[in-house]
Amino acid sequence: MIKKLQKLKAKKGFTLVELIVVIAIIGVLAAILIPTMIGYVKSANITSADQTAASIRKTITNTISSMETKGCTLKGTGLVKIYSISNTDGASAQFSFTAAAGGADANALAVSGKKSNGTAWSMTDMQNAWKEALEKDLKEIKAGTAVISIKNGVCAQVAYSSADITGRTTEIAPADFAAANCEDGVINGDIIGTNPKVTKDAATSSPAAATP
Repeated sequence: MIKKLQKLKAKKGFTLVELIVVIAIIGVLAAILIPTMIGYVKSANITSADQTAASIRKTITNTISSMETKGCTLKGTGLVKIYSISNTDGASAQFSFTAAAGGADANALAVSGKKSNGTAWSMTDMQNAWKEALEKDLKEIKAGTAVISIKNGVCAQVAYSSADITGRTTEIAPADFAAANCEDGVINGDIIGTNPKVTKDAATSSPAAATP
């Protein structure tokens, strides 16, 4: 017992200088690693948002094809806003069809064709049909909001964010990411995924030039 006590007394703790050195090293490492980790997390979230946008675009494209087989064709250009995409009950996807700015017929999101009973498709009919399809197909999508551009019956762009972006009235453009306090994949602090991918480099990232 005495020998054990002597051994315990012989053991020394860290000196104050050693503790200060260790704390300084930890501080230096934290200063180096934390920004790197934050950047990594942000990059991963942007990639995830882009993947979600791509999944939504695929769903929208399939819905457009399905509607065309039912005699309902979209024409002109316009925006579809999908919001409150929660995925637990399969019935939370809400959306609205919004005419493009100016409301001119050539730029509106219009409907043409007839239903199987011979009556023309109305915007309300189409919205109800899309609601049924999207609540089924989007129920596994991460909760958030999406803004979809449909031009001449084709899904031209999907923007997705876990934040509320339903206030947007135009497609995501390179200039959005080049604005002050913005960067690729982030607009005003909100991470926004796009498909086709849009970046602030206008030469390579415009929706018209990108591939699905």
